[in-house]
Amino acid sequence: VVGLTLPSLNLRGPIDSLSTLTYLRFLDLHENRLNGTVSPLLNCTSLELLYLSRNDFSGEIPPEISSLRLLLRLDISDNNIRGPIPTQFAKLTHLLTLRLQNNALSGHVPDLSASLQNLTELNVTNNELRGHVSDSMLTKFGNASFSGNHALCGSTPLPKCSETEPGTETTITVPAKPSSFPQTSSVT
Repeated sequence: VVGLTLPSLNLRGPIDSLSTLTYLRFLDLHENRLNGTVSPLLNCTSLELLYLSRNDFSGEIPPEISSLRLLLRLDISDNNIRGPIPTQFAKLTHLLTLRLQNNALSGHVPDLSASLQNLTELNVTNNELRGHVSDSMLTKFGNASFSGNHALCGSTPLPKCSETEPGTETTITVPAKPSSFPQTSSVT
C-alpha cells in the first residue's frame, strides 16, 4: 500500500496498525475521531504527504519525526497535541507545508527559516507557545502564522520582548518568610 485516503468517516481508535506500512507515501485521515499518538507512523519512512488534522491525537510530537525525511506536507492541526515543537523538524529539508495550529503546543518556536528553505507555509496559531520569534521567521511566514499565542514576542506587530533576554519569561519572586507578607486585618 502506497496511499491511503479515509477522511471524514468517523473512524475511531489508535493508528498502531499502520506502523507496518513502510512503503506508504500518502496518508489522509483528516476529520475522523482517531486517537493515541502519531508515533506509530515513524516507521513509515516513505511518507511524503501526511494529513491528520481534526482528530483526537494527543501526546507530544516525537523528536524522531525527523526519520520521515521525504515528508513534503505535514498537517496535524486541530488535535490535542502538547509539548514543544521539536527542533528536529529542521532535518525535514523537503518540507513545504507545516500545519500545527489549534493544539496545546508549548515552549519556544524553533527558527526553521534557514534550515527549511523549501517551507512555504507554517501555521502555529492558537497554541500555548511563548518567547521570541525571530525576524527571519516573521518575514518568511508573516505574523498571521503565529497569532493566538499570547506569550510570543518579537518585532512589530508582535509585542516587544524583554530588554534583558529575548525569549525568556518574566519570573515573579514570592517572599519565603511569612512575616514579610502584607498584614491583613479581619473585620468582625
